Parts: sequence; C-alpha cells; structure tokens
Amino acid sequence: NYAESEQIIFVKRRGKEYTCQAELLDVHSHVQTRGSIPLLWSSPAHVTTYTPKVRIGKDPLSQARALRQHIFDQLMIYGGYDYFKSPPKPAYSSWEKFPRGEINRKTRRKSSPKSALTIINLIDKHGDQGKLGDTLDSVLHAVLDIHDGIETKDDKADDGTVPLKEAVNHVWFDFHAECRKSNGGWNKLSHLIELVEDEMENQGYLSIVPSQTEDDIFDVIRIQTGSLRTNCMDCLDRTNVVQSILARKALFWQLRQRSTASKQRSMPLQYI
Repeated sequence: NYAESEQIIFVKRRGKEYTCQAELLDVHSHVQTRGSIPLLWSSPAHVTTYTPKVRIGKDPLSQARALRQHIFDQLMIYGGYDYFKSPPKPAYSSWEKFPRGEINRKTRRKSSPKSALTIINLIDKHGDQGKLGDTLDSVLHAVLDIHDGIETKDDKADDGTVPLKEAVNHVWFDFHAECRKSNGGWNKLSHLIELVEDEMENQGYLSIVPSQTEDDIFDVIRIQTGSLRTNCMDCLDRTNVVQSILARKALFWQLRQRSTASKQRSMPLQYI
C-alpha cells in the first residue's frame, strides 16, 4: 500500500463580531508519505497465527529494479529532480508559474535534493521483519552504489544536483524495541526525531504569505524539497504514531515562523 498525506494550515484573522468574514493571513503545507517496504515480498494472512510468515523475493535484480524505480519516482515527485536522466535534471522547469517569479527564483537556488527522500523504517530488527529490513538495507546500498558508480565526473550536473547517496537516507528505528515500557516508552521517540530533524528541516515546507508590495497577491516564500517516507509492516499503528509526531513538528515550525525572534520557543516532546 502507499498513501500521501498533506496537512494544510490556513492562518486567519477573525473579523468583526457581526460578520462571518476572516482575513487570510498565510497558508502553510507539509507533505508526508507512507507505504509498504518497496521490495518484492508478501505476508499472506493465516487464521492460526497473529504474525504470518514473510516471504521475500529471491531475485536480487528484480528487487533492485523495483526499489530503484520507486526511489526515482519519489525523488521526481517530491525532490524535484529526475534521476532517470544522466546527469539528473530538474523535473519541473516552470517555476515562474508561481505568483511571484523573482521570489521563487531565489527559493529555487536555496533548494537542494540533498536528503530529499528519508525512508523511516519502523519494523523489528529480528525475526522475519528483521530479515526484510536487512534485505531493504542491502538492496538500497547496492542501488545507490551502482547508480553513483556509473556516473562519471564529466556527467555531473552543475545545478546543485547531489549524488544519489546523498539524496536518499534510510533510518531504521525498531519501534517495538525502542519504545517498550522498560526502555522509556514513547519518550524514546525523541531519539527518532533527533535522527531525522536535520533532514526534515532541510526538506522544508510550503509557506505562502501576502505580498508586501501588491494587494490581493500572495508570495511563495518557502517550498518543500523532499519528503519523509514512513513504513512499518502494514503502515498502520506504528506509522500513525510517527507520522502524527512529525506532522506536529512541522506545524510547530510553521507557527513559530510567524513569531518574532524574541518570542520563539522550543516545544517539549509531550506536546508534539
């Protein structure tokens, strides 16, 4: 399975009491994805067991092709770069379609595909889940090594494109082991946030604010240049917990952006 989730925040100023109108101040958005581990595998359900066996495809070439295809698709959609081409090219060239072209040219120069895809893997590191996670890790390293190995120095683009190894990161966080009660429970999720915080901040989020020079015009001052892709086995319980925390972290950054430097605050994990 695979799904994209986007949270959109409209910040408004309440109108007068006798009206229902509210002034739109700014708009923020952040996108995350969730999906099954992008390999060829299955786990047929069986009425006699709560944890059905995991069957992993044996053909390494088929596994590598499937993972490579998925990674390139994700980088094109969310990172804005087409790694199907050699050297990689920007996937979208019509940046001037935004309301304020000059601002977006500056935004584009600041953007980078570095850490454009962060794979957050929440499955166990033992048993069948551990074998599946090890397979993902080994196939991913093979795909990254082979792709960057065939790129010569003459092929490297000069538009800020980084090697595929730097554009993709795999974070394996054994949710059950890390968050068991004897180990601190869900407070241990602070460690996961620390692992992905820099990449999440680098990927950014979308921010649209009113123009300071023209009425009824909004400026795009920030764009999102990557995504966090979270998975467990069925992409339900563990994934829900982690995606909700990351969504609140993004919301905190977006709302803090509106504060003055003197009013900016940190947010404890329990409120995220």
